[in-house]
Order: sequence, then C-alpha cells, then structure tokens
Amino acid sequence: LRRLGARTPVVDAEVAGLLATLVGDAGIRRPVRLTSVPSVSSPFAFGTRHPEICLPRRALDDLPPAQLEAMLAHEVAHVARHDDLWLRLTSGFASLFFFQPLNHLAARRLRDAAEVLCDAWAARRGDERIALAHCLTTVADWILERPAPRGVSAMAVHPSLLARRIRRLVDEPPPGTVRAGAFRVLALLLPLAVFALAPGLGRDAEARPTMPPRSPSLHADLEALERELTEVHALLLDAGRDDLARRLAGRLRALKQKRAALPPSAVASER
Repeated sequence: LRRLGARTPVVDAEVAGLLATLVGDAGIRRPVRLTSVPSVSSPFAFGTRHPEICLPRRALDDLPPAQLEAMLAHEVAHVARHDDLWLRLTSGFASLFFFQPLNHLAARRLRDAAEVLCDAWAARRGDERIALAHCLTTVADWILERPAPRGVSAMAVHPSLLARRIRRLVDEPPPGTVRAGAFRVLALLLPLAVFALAPGLGRDAEARPTMPPRSPSLHADLEALERELTEVHALLLDAGRDDLARRLAGRLRALKQKRAALPPSAVASER
C-alpha cells in the first residue's frame, strides 16, 4: 500500500482515448481508472467494483506506442475477466486449506492460464503480437530492478512462464475473445474438487511437520530468466525478426552483467 499510495491519474488525452477504445472492445461497462506510479516495475489491474489499471511511470515515458497499447490491452483483459477477484479467491482458498498442497498448484495454474488468455486477447492483431512479446521482455527486465508488489497479478513476474508466453505470441494465432465463460466456473470448482477428491496428508504425515519449500535465490532466478530469453532469441531469429533479436541480445548481455555483479552471498545462499 505504501508503494501504491503515490499513484496519480494519467491525464494524457491520447492514452486515455486508447484505454476507452480497448475498454469498449472488451465490453466493459464500468469506468476503468488509469493511474501511474514510479515505485512499481510492472503494470497490474485491481479492484472489482471500481477497477483500476496502474502503470509504471516509465511505461508512459519509455515504451513505443505499439508496446504501450499492447500493455494496456493485456490489463484491460484482466479487468474484463475479473481476474483480480479470482486471484484473491483461489489464493485465499489455498491458504485456508493449506494442508492440501494441490490447492496451491491449482491456484498457480489458474493464474498462469489467466496470463496466457489475456496475452491472447491483447495480441488479437498480428502487429500487436510482436509488440506484446517485446513488451514482456522489457517488463521482465524492469522487474529484475524492482520486484512487483505482492497480492496483484503482475504482467511478467514468473521467468519460467515468460518463454512459453512469448512462444505462443510468436508461433500461434491468438483467439479474439476475452470472456472467460466456463473458465470462471472451473476456477471455483477445480480447487473444490481438488480439496474434496485428491489425496491429502494422512495422519502419519500430519504427525511429521514439513518444511515449506525454499524460495529460489536471486541468482537462480536470473539464471533461469537468462535461459528462457536465450530460447526466445533463437525463436525470433528463426521467425526472421532480426530487429527484435538484436534488441533482445542487448538485454541478454545486460542480464549476464547483472548476474555477474551479484555479491557472493547471493550465490552461497543458493548452495
């Protein structure tokens, strides 16, 4: 809340008009507030009754118009799908029934699926697919400098999902719908079914306390992201997108320099 408290409304008429067009295309009838804040690195959408999209301040200053439009379209898709509500419900359910580990897996997969579906709607035109793919790599680079706040659906937080999303954008034609339909029902029924039917922890297992999984170190995160971006670089070369491949090569070099500059304690903690 401290990091979001300094956000201000976006008053640029061109950006506001672009948002209004995207909101109309998505069939959203409620007004969507657009704000920006310098203290975050990834855009995110939140609020159910009063939806709001918050952008990093640098997105308005640094992103080309095509990438800014792709970023806004992705967040508008989150608003239209009510993903903020579903994210909170599934995460709360997994936390409440913490003794069933598959609930956490279901919540994570639903979150990943929502990101992929929002990518697909945002990339409904051919040019926007490449713009969104480039935007994802840019936001991932920003997140390395400043992690996203907890409790929101940020755009490119998980490195392991990043390459799969970019492959879909480069290789597969996206669908044109944003409505979730049966997915919303499954989002509620799947965790319930997992809790009711999947094997849980028996009495013997309950008697032995288990340690929570250790969070990956920053060194491991950077190494994983470097591998994923290397694969994306090869995909862009195969697709004939030499201009984007050159830009991504520069980001890869910067990423390697950041990883090499990590203090020894970051690597030692991983070992």
